[in-house]
Amino acid sequence: MVPPEIEIRDYFLRRRIFPDIGPYITANGNQSMPYAVYKLTHLLGIFVLLMTLALPFMHMLRGGTRADFPRRRTLALTHGAASFLVLLGGFGMLARLGIVQGGLPNWILVKLTIWLVLSAALAVALRTTAGARAVLIGTPLLALLAAAIAIYKPF
Repeated sequence: MVPPEIEIRDYFLRRRIFPDIGPYITANGNQSMPYAVYKLTHLLGIFVLLMTLALPFMHMLRGGTRADFPRRRTLALTHGAASFLVLLGGFGMLARLGIVQGGLPNWILVKLTIWLVLSAALAVALRTTAGARAVLIGTPLLALLAAAIAIYKPF
């Protein structure tokens, strides 16, 4: 239980449950979002993107067709929003770390290619059952590759 004299934010900060996610003041006085907010946005986008890819794959593999998929439009909009969140969070983290100044490293270009493939995967999966199978196998592998590239930055 939180003691009444301590604000909830201070309570969480002292217990290190949540980092301080208030605005970050830059050297020239501008406010920007902290790294943790960009990282959470990026992770939320990744989780929703993978979820929106799994739903139509299962529908197609169970014998469904594109025509009898009832929430295809809603799913496509959610997929697009998730794809945008992945990009927003990723570039936000790069900007906070100062990596984007002077050109992008090769590992970021590879991750952008993976993002482009995963963004187009929904259209491929809704075309044929064979496409759905291929994307269902390739999606986790691409996600694993993207995570490994982000962690190890091999090039």
